[in-house]
Amino acid sequence: KIKLSNPAYADMVAAEPAGIEKLVSGLDDRTAALSYWVSDENLIVWMVNRNGFRSSKIMAGSDYISSLTESARKAVQSNRSDEADRLLTALYNILVAPFKEELAKYQRLVVIPNGTLHFLPFQTLKDNNGKYLVEQFSIIYAPSASVYLITNEKAIPEGDNFLGVALSDITLENKPGLPGTDLELKNIVKLFPRNISATGISGTETFVKKNAGSSNIIHFATHGTYNYRQPLYSCLLFPPGDEDDGRLNVWEVLEMKLNARLVTLSACETGLGNLTGGDEITGLSRAFLFAGSSAVVVSLWSVADYQTSLLMSGFYRNLKSMPACEALTLAQRETMKAYPQPLYWAPFVLIGNGNVMAE
Repeated sequence: KIKLSNPAYADMVAAEPAGIEKLVSGLDDRTAALSYWVSDENLIVWMVNRNGFRSSKIMAGSDYISSLTESARKAVQSNRSDEADRLLTALYNILVAPFKEELAKYQRLVVIPNGTLHFLPFQTLKDNNGKYLVEQFSIIYAPSASVYLITNEKAIPEGDNFLGVALSDITLENKPGLPGTDLELKNIVKLFPRNISATGISGTETFVKKNAGSSNIIHFATHGTYNYRQPLYSCLLFPPGDEDDGRLNVWEVLEMKLNARLVTLSACETGLGNLTGGDEITGLSRAFLFAGSSAVVVSLWSVADYQTSLLMSGFYRNLKSMPACEALTLAQRETMKAYPQPLYWAPFVLIGNGNVMAE
């Protein structure tokens, strides 16, 4: 049913895994890609640019990569700076360093993760000189090469209709309010004369469903939850109304027909998805891509309220004059100056088409 009602979803799910040759032709002169495959015993990395590709086989299996990734995430989220630096540098040396010289001439880096690497914000990787990857590249993510090609080949929707919803200070399902989201949304709305927005109890799931299809830039500042046992029931939380339960589930998103350039999920854990053998289709981020959005910005861990507001305000200001991948990169660098710990500036990632702009 979903496939029949949503051609974009059908195209992506039916797409054959894109070969490296196809990815070569899908990159421009300023963009390189790193595509990963993790087996039980080895890590294989392809470095791809429009001139060709080369691969590297590294003796680091899935258990080791998973352990290192999980330890690095925990250290970052706990603000254990020395431990985080050590682990992020170790990951850099495995995942990026073998291609350091070849990557140096590029401004953009497409990251196509595999396995638990989907949970790693590559912008936090730190080279041996103490420089984060976000200080070297504008980073774009894709759940697979085929999804990257599809999102970059389809036309970016026109229009500047903005839809924004902020949780504000209300509590939902024992999750605390997010009072900073009021200011976050207020600052963003100023940039979009054609806007529809709601905060607190007015921002219901019904309100979202009514207005999402006619919006080109969508911003949800609310809680997101991931259901590990039933990934299609992962959801964004909104105040419940007479017509809905307040849980916008993945399966409901998949049934939407969006005309959006960008969907931003300024919430907790919205980037997490079920790790499967092929293209990832069960995370909220993938669902919004499949529903028709050209790009999605999501978070990979719970985010501090105030710092998120600061970063998001900067992101949308930048988006008025530059593509999304550069806009997010600049916002992260700016936030880093005030809050150097990756906990605050690093969790947001851009997935899909990095060329979308606000106008």
